[in-house]
Amino acid sequence: MQSSCPTAKRRLKPSTRTPALEFLRDQYWHCKTILAFGASDALLAEAQIPMTLPDGAVDPGLILADAASADEGIGAFIEAMGAHRHFGRENDTPKA
Repeated sequence: MQSSCPTAKRRLKPSTRTPALEFLRDQYWHCKTILAFGASDALLAEAQIPMTLPDGAVDPGLILADAASADEGIGAFIEAMGAHRHFGRENDTPKA
């Protein structure tokens, strides 16, 4: 899902942007489930969160949804939380 919102990167103030990106990175590299709504894909990209697993497969722990698919996204998130962690992501973290 690509964001059609040109202001997606400006929704967070610079003072809150870095902690939000660090939180996303921590959740991803600790193999936790992530649910991202709407233009959040821009934040995921800025946080260098891959949209697929290292082998190119779909990441079952990274759920993208928009307003129209919110119920399905929440359902998928709850189901993915049952895995506790998504070890298919295990890989070396990117260099800062």
